[in-house]
Amino acid sequence: MSRFSHLLRGAIGLGAIGIAACGDADKMVLGPVDPTGGSIFKSYVAVGNSVTAGWQSNGLNDSTQRASYARLFAIQAGTRFAYPSFPKPGCPVPTGNWVSGKSIDSLSPVPGGCTLRDASQVSDILNNVAVPYAYAADLTVTGPGVIIPGNALNTLILGGLSQVDRALRADPTFISFWVGNNETLFPATVGMLGGPAAGSPVPPLIPASVEIPLLKKALDSLKAGSPHLQGGIVIGALRVTNTPRFFSVDSLRTAAKKTAFDAFTGKPSAILANCVVGSGYLVSAEIAKAIRVYPAAGGHPPLISCGVTPAAPAPVGDIFILDPGEIGALNATTDAYNVYLKAKADTLGWAYLDPNVLLAPQKIGATPAIPAFPNFTSNTRDASTAVFGVLFALDGVNPTSLAQKLVANSMIDSVNAKFSTKLLKVP
Repeated sequence: MSRFSHLLRGAIGLGAIGIAACGDADKMVLGPVDPTGGSIFKSYVAVGNSVTAGWQSNGLNDSTQRASYARLFAIQAGTRFAYPSFPKPGCPVPTGNWVSGKSIDSLSPVPGGCTLRDASQVSDILNNVAVPYAYAADLTVTGPGVIIPGNALNTLILGGLSQVDRALRADPTFISFWVGNNETLFPATVGMLGGPAAGSPVPPLIPASVEIPLLKKALDSLKAGSPHLQGGIVIGALRVTNTPRFFSVDSLRTAAKKTAFDAFTGKPSAILANCVVGSGYLVSAEIAKAIRVYPAAGGHPPLISCGVTPAAPAPVGDIFILDPGEIGALNATTDAYNVYLKAKADTLGWAYLDPNVLLAPQKIGATPAIPAFPNFTSNTRDASTAVFGVLFALDGVNPTSLAQKLVANSMIDSVNAKFSTKLLKVP
């Protein structure tokens, strides 16, 4: 098995089971008739990926789905919000989380994949159609056409339709659209923007020249297929450097941090001489888990190398490490996505929210909410002392419930300003 395959095998290995919807107890196609936030929210639909779905700490269940910014927004708008419920233990990923090696909420993996509600509760109309691991290219296609083939969550959530087609079934009057994070996150996580070794499920970086037509196709299809659409909001892509999954290689030169890192991996690591002090290299936190399991499949030698050297067996020095050029390419690509997304939102007459403006300030200060270095000794979650801080779950890239509320309230601010609505913030 490829050393990279553990990154996605949890979601890809899920069995196909019918979807079950939860939200309001009824099965109305277009309820409520008079949403408290105004008629613009009569039928709200959220399009997106893991963040929108409510994925946290390598898992998805009804509790995390209820914490999604999309559901919080729907509550404040006073409108129906049906989603494909995964009751506990939900869909945990077998690789588990940082702290215990178990899956979300410390539950063991479910034999055979996911646990869902009774089939009698299935609703054909969903308000949250987001699929974890989704790319912009996936929004209008099904089956083998998706970027990550074999991701059974497409079937579990969408029932054989594309996200766009499933969204249109709700006859939306308002749409939120947050797509574009996975295109940079996955290659950044393995530190190989051109794609890693053959057999890896991790795609290469999607250039803006490829991504933008895909975003346009999805947004144009949503607009064209929604005869009663009154508005929407586009949320920009997040720079991977604004997540705590990536930290400076120089951090490991601090004795206490190096000790914590080695204690987590269980192996004394070496920083090779090609990691020049101040060179600006970033390390993906995923390397710690790979070192921990070495020399088993998916493992990585206990070496931190900023280049391929005779002392480092290939592909050490390329995998899990981002050099300054790669960091610049990732940021430039994300920025190009967002220039388009902002312009497209303006053309559609929709609101726009830049998550980087929201999160970048959380990285500064004496005790930043987004830590510069993971707390490898942590045994807590959803707290300032958690591995990745109070805003990011135990996977280092998906938001905690607190961060989901932060996004929801920022979304409310943007929508109120654009459409003169008077939605109250989430308390």
